[in-house]
Amino acid sequence: MANIGKKRKKINLKNKCFQKESSAFLRSTKEITVCGCRKVLHYTSDTVRLCLFDGIMEINGEGITVSTYFGNEIKLSGKISALKITDEIEQ
Repeated sequence: MANIGKKRKKINLKNKCFQKESSAFLRSTKEITVCGCRKVLHYTSDTVRLCLFDGIMEINGEGITVSTYFGNEIKLSGKISALKITDEIEQ
């Protein structure tokens, strides 16, 4: 049976990583997902610096690893102890 006459459902993409703005979702102290990542500037198990669309984010902790990195979304796991965000932009 066809879907003729049924209402279409709008999909809200504001929380997805398709826009040119940055956002971060921290799940306890063990995982962070960052949207708007242009590139990884520095990566060690203690410190990760990310160049975002609208600034620089530094994640500090212990045993930090990259779980996924696709498009402009990066997911980091480990013991996260601090976040630092600046509005400087690196080319």
